Amino acid sequence: MGNAGTYRTSRLAIQALKLDPKFGPAHLLLAELAAYSQCTSCAEESLANARAAGADEASIAAIEGLAFWTQAVGDSKNRAVGDKPPLERAIEAYEKAVSLEKNPSRAASYRAALFQLERMMGNHARAMATRKR
Repeated sequence: MGNAGTYRTSRLAIQALKLDPKFGPAHLLLAELAAYSQCTSCAEESLANARAAGADEASIAAIEGLAFWTQAVGDSKNRAVGDKPPLERAIEAYEKAVSLEKNPSRAASYRAALFQLERMMGNHARAMATRKR
């Protein structure tokens, strides 16, 4: 999605939130857009709003993983955020998303992300184990 698409999508989410401030999917959408924009603090704020609105925890965990992943892509030295580097935190978030997700197709997409993250970390055996779950 280009800049125009991102702009239109965020405007739509904001309009939805004006109608219903507790609409969790709009908060999740804004968090995802913030993660793609590499604005971790914006993503965290939107995820906190999504939690308060009652959005499902699997989706929240997956977008947290995405936020850490995009943060790691922008940081070539993979510096620690808190106690762990962003890629490790992304793996933990996606593992949580897989364990919480009840929809098999969404869980499969989270496992695919885990596969890529494990490969990026050089954990090829764990990446292959992720594929076989």
